[in-house]
Amino acid sequence: MGLGPFAAGDGSTDVIRLQIFLTIALVAAFVVAAMASELAGRDEVHQLLEHQAKHDALTGLPNRLVLADRLSDALSGREESSRSVAIILIDLDDFKKINDRHGHPAGDSALVAVAGLMTSSVRPHDLLCRLGGDEFVVLCEDLSSSEQAIKIAHDVKRGLDRPVDVAGVEYRLAGSMGIAFVNAEPGITSIDLLRRADIALYHSKRTGGTDGTGISLFDNALEASTQHRSEMDEELRGAIQRDELSVAYQPIVNLMTGEVTKFEALARWHNRRFGVVGPAEFIPLAEEIGLINDIGDWVLEQACRQTATWRARPGAGGCRAAVAVNVSARQLCDAAFPDGCGTS
Repeated sequence: MGLGPFAAGDGSTDVIRLQIFLTIALVAAFVVAAMASELAGRDEVHQLLEHQAKHDALTGLPNRLVLADRLSDALSGREESSRSVAIILIDLDDFKKINDRHGHPAGDSALVAVAGLMTSSVRPHDLLCRLGGDEFVVLCEDLSSSEQAIKIAHDVKRGLDRPVDVAGVEYRLAGSMGIAFVNAEPGITSIDLLRRADIALYHSKRTGGTDGTGISLFDNALEASTQHRSEMDEELRGAIQRDELSVAYQPIVNLMTGEVTKFEALARWHNRRFGVVGPAEFIPLAEEIGLINDIGDWVLEQACRQTATWRARPGAGGCRAAVAVNVSARQLCDAAFPDGCGTS
């Protein structure tokens, strides 16, 4: 005698058993299909969330999470081969003007277009990422020399030279670039390499890069220069409070009469750490870090006080020699700058 749903029995019983079996099998099939669909849906959602977590929402480029993973792997693999690694940090010049003129949606469209230009300019196996804002980075592996990294940077720069349409206006969005290259140097980390690229980028934005190309390659001399400038920045911020600034008065003489007709007030800085720092060095720094108005106002006040002292001296004979004070363009654009200060 058979066993199971097809065991021998009367015909009606066998039919009922078969129907029950088929019903159970059908329900089970539906349950399995539903579970498979749900698992597939969950897998798709997981993949979507993972993609969103690792890619820039605007441009679709990989983000800094992907960069961190790939850069760490590249640096580890470098120690097992003779190939080198470089990163090229890119910052778009004057991009803020697009947002200010056309609005952020237009700026976003420009960033998407720029991402496309750079993608077509790098090598197929290079990693182009958007770090945020108008800052991008290219990770280059399997390099033979730093010159090869510089060539890739120039390729990207030529790519950026192609016009981008922004609200019906064509822009060429040049970029300043900083390159950090490493080959056999042991113990270097991802943070080290990114810091070096940032130093090189800062140098490019401040000086125009090597030969005015807007591209700078990090080296030890560049790091020393940047460190020196950073320390001078810190010192200059407290120069007025520490009474380190002074004003020198250069006489201007009428060569026909020998009479001193005016004086030019010149700012001088004698620092506790760096000694005498020339105005050609600290004035541009003051402009850059936003201290020029404070220093300019201080020089103007000192010049006015000195002029008043000279005129009040007994026997000065009503000396009316003028004092000329150099002012920054930033001061002239400041609404708080005194009106008519140059006429006293």
